Amino acid sequence: MVFLLAIAGGLFASQVSAKAEAPVSSESESLTWLLPSKGASASGILFDKRFDHLLARSVPKISIYLGMSKSKAPPPPLRSSVWEVMGGPDQSLVETDGRYVMLSSCRLHSCDEKGFVWIDTAQGAVIGGVVHFFYGAESGRSLLLWSNKQIESLPEPFLRDFSQWNRQWLSVAADVEKAIAPSLPVAENGYARVRLVEPDQRIWPLSPTYQLVHDGAD
Repeated sequence: MVFLLAIAGGLFASQVSAKAEAPVSSESESLTWLLPSKGASASGILFDKRFDHLLARSVPKISIYLGMSKSKAPPPPLRSSVWEVMGGPDQSLVETDGRYVMLSSCRLHSCDEKGFVWIDTAQGAVIGGVVHFFYGAESGRSLLLWSNKQIESLPEPFLRDFSQWNRQWLSVAADVEKAIAPSLPVAENGYARVRLVEPDQRIWPLSPTYQLVHDGAD
């Protein structure tokens, strides 16, 4: 009996040791499936339930009219607008540094309305964007950013990847804006307004250099 207890004790100790030595699983580690180097594709991600769950827990739970619904009242959830601009053609998936992923697309039958989701697979940070032409009663080609984490400034890796993505649309942004809202010209970055929605649903205006402007927030 003593011998059996000793064996059982040894097995229990080895199991505890194995658990202690095993790497701690985290939500961010599960995001590596998004990396193209792991076999992911843009269309594959959009139809993957894991991506739907990622958006469900990442997009701030706020309702805003961005011109993608028939009625302004009540305004639709932001998540529905995100899906609108992520569910059309021009789907692309870009990986940088083996860590950051940027998935982008545009709205079906209205590809001037674009969207992207940028993910730090190591830290679990998610920043998305919706290019829209209405914001309540306001019109103009604008960008609404959203984040799953409170941020004082946009991370440099995001700004790098976003700038590269945004650069390809600058040549057509001004022409599109002239046809839709000529009274509100776009800035050099291609947008009349840039805003950021934080997880607590606060909306901050951003400067042309994408810095948060805390005075006179929406």
